[in-house]
Amino acid sequence: MKVIQLSNTDIMQFWNVLEPAISKALATSEGEADTYSYLNKFSNNDYQCWVVLNEDNDVVNVSTTRINTYPEHKSLHILTTTSVGVGKWKEYKEAHHAIEQYARKQGCKRIEMYGRKGWSRVLDKLTGSKNEK
Repeated sequence: MKVIQLSNTDIMQFWNVLEPAISKALATSEGEADTYSYLNKFSNNDYQCWVVLNEDNDVVNVSTTRINTYPEHKSLHILTTTSVGVGKWKEYKEAHHAIEQYARKQGCKRIEMYGRKGWSRVLDKLTGSKNEK
């Protein structure tokens, strides 16, 4: 498995794969955004886009993030994460450590995520590189 943070050029080149995955995640949101607004945020470098590639270089997960700046700290917010094709949660776990490393380099003190209630069961099993929840 490989985890790659996509550049703006990569996002445009692979939008035909990324857009359906992001749209799938947004379908269960409260309607705060659409894929067009995400594309604008990527082009302004306000959001980041990550993919997990399997051994055949197929995209099996697409995740999007942004950095939130609060008065006392910065936090990386995972906006969406979606399996693609035969991708499963285990592929996202591969991505998490790369995203975590990026967050640390950006000076973030934590990672935050909002989602349906079922996510709490999944996230309880996820640990950071320093074994934190």
